[in-house]
Amino acid sequence: MQVQQWAVVGAGAAGIASVGHLLDQGIDPQQIIWIDPSFSGGDIAQKWLEVPSNTKVGLFHQFFKHCQAFEIAQAPNFALFQMPVSDTCQLKMIIPPLKWVIKTLANKVQTIQTNCLAIDKTTSEWQLTLEKNTRIYAHKVILAIGAEPKQAIYAQPTTIKLTQALNPTLLAAQVTANDIIAVFGSSHSAILIIKNLVELGIKKIINFYRQPLRYAQYYPDGILYDNTGLKGIAATWAKQYIEEYPLENLQRVLSTKDTIQTLLPQADKAIYSIGFNRRSILLNQQVINAYDMKTGRIDQHLYGVGIAFPERIIDRTGNEEFNVGLWKFAQFLEKNISNWISE
Repeated sequence: MQVQQWAVVGAGAAGIASVGHLLDQGIDPQQIIWIDPSFSGGDIAQKWLEVPSNTKVGLFHQFFKHCQAFEIAQAPNFALFQMPVSDTCQLKMIIPPLKWVIKTLANKVQTIQTNCLAIDKTTSEWQLTLEKNTRIYAHKVILAIGAEPKQAIYAQPTTIKLTQALNPTLLAAQVTANDIIAVFGSSHSAILIIKNLVELGIKKIINFYRQPLRYAQYYPDGILYDNTGLKGIAATWAKQYIEEYPLENLQRVLSTKDTIQTLLPQADKAIYSIGFNRRSILLNQQVINAYDMKTGRIDQHLYGVGIAFPERIIDRTGNEEFNVGLWKFAQFLEKNISNWISE
């Protein structure tokens, strides 16, 4: 039985960063096995291309330059690298360099194009069960498995998927001008969805929210509400069309039992932008329910990173947030990878 030193599950941004950091730490490339069903860039490349980022271009630049193993200096001069660092951009702009880095790393380490279904602890290593009941073994495993949008809370009305709602072309095929659309949430994604609906000329939008609008606040030493505050296009649009010049066809209400019972039946369709759930993978035949939110440790020699296992931070006001974003994943690995290796 051959046992690899490291297995990395997932080839989205967090998985890419994990492989890059292992190589930068001097791990033998042939002792890293990388598992992903497509190696095409993860959910960003498959689901969120048309979404305007809440991250400035400069932080994307930092992500791609962070690991020497990425060899980004050898890459073509992608359009992303020509954009002003203070701008934001559609997420599709990061896909060409992301795919270039995947190809670069895949030429160095071992890869298996498939899904990992389960992980089980044996005497001294981890057993990873793949599709077609294939099994591989590794001493240490990094899970960068991503997350799925949380599902509808109510059976009615008909739900429009988040992936459709955040793509104006796909959304246009799901609605008519006479529709009344309920939107749950007040995050970056929710505001972008409302913006898309307004621009499609929808008759009425009812926005159910639990928290008032919150904007990221920039300081010399950091950003307050970095993960939960509105930024970029979403922030600009919300300030203009929700706060300064409220739109007549947009009704925003606090999400309570009473408002839902009263207003939701009026809606023809509903869109839920209420967060994400970790993508399912079985650990010792059970769902993963806990991990160290500071170090990413799930179990001995088993670690998590990315949106599935985000780092918990406390800001200057005592507000708790979860760090999500390409550059944040890279920073998290920078802090923790050496400890994972030495454990």
